[in-house]
Amino acid sequence: MVKKFFKFLTFEIEAPKIFGWFHIISVTIISFLTTILCKKCKSNSEKTERRIAFWTWIVLFILEVYKQIVYIFVLEEAVFSIDYGWHGFPFQLCSAPLYVLPLIAFLPSGKIREAFVSFFGTFVLLGGVAVCIYPGNVLVETLGINLHTMIWHGSQVFLGIYFNLRRFYSENPPKIKQYFLRAVPIFLSFVAVALVLNVAVYQYLTSNAMDDTFNMFFVSPYFDCIFPVLDLIQAHTPYAVFLLSYILLLSLFSFVLVYTELWFVEKAKARQKEKRAESIS
Repeated sequence: MVKKFFKFLTFEIEAPKIFGWFHIISVTIISFLTTILCKKCKSNSEKTERRIAFWTWIVLFILEVYKQIVYIFVLEEAVFSIDYGWHGFPFQLCSAPLYVLPLIAFLPSGKIREAFVSFFGTFVLLGGVAVCIYPGNVLVETLGINLHTMIWHGSQVFLGIYFNLRRFYSENPPKIKQYFLRAVPIFLSFVAVALVLNVAVYQYLTSNAMDDTFNMFFVSPYFDCIFPVLDLIQAHTPYAVFLLSYILLLSLFSFVLVYTELWFVEKAKARQKEKRAESIS
């Protein structure tokens, strides 16, 4: 019974192609739900925002437990064995919701909570958008992992945009620079932890003759970065230059992304103001 259930969890298909039917349908659903839900929820109370963060975290936690089971256990010839795929350790930029959402759900209102919200609406949103647009090698031959991937990154897109809209449509919207700068220390803290993990786990794996890729946040000094441009910088410059470039480029793209969202909000507000003026006149 257990073996049949595990086979169900690891049901294999042909790996979906980038911009293939699975990818396109997934992005279409994510875009539709994000548009509808954010339109209805952008003016929700903080209490509702906390509930949305908490229940989304519950769903993501269950999905991550499933993913880790798939990465831990191997079933060959009706025999279970343990062979953990260290590349699947949950501490990438896109794993941040696992750690940040409980804080957004339960931290008292204030600057610290808002810093985590800003981090989600900038860097975490960037990770979700990037994977949804170009999933790269995250689409694999296991159907459940592919569903995990699109639901997970889709939630990053929805929540990131939702968190931003609640603040941009508030009576006292934050200034964009302040909003972004609140997120930077959180991002740098995650990168610092990733660096420590990359070095420590690499030493553990090599000392135990284990050959596996462990590249959290893709900033390991021992493995290649998968991001375009950054992979070239890493290959042709000292590691310190690569790391600084990584931080600056992700910060730049995150800022541009949230600034673009604010630009659309300001345009929408201007149109609403014009319509009210016309109705009055």
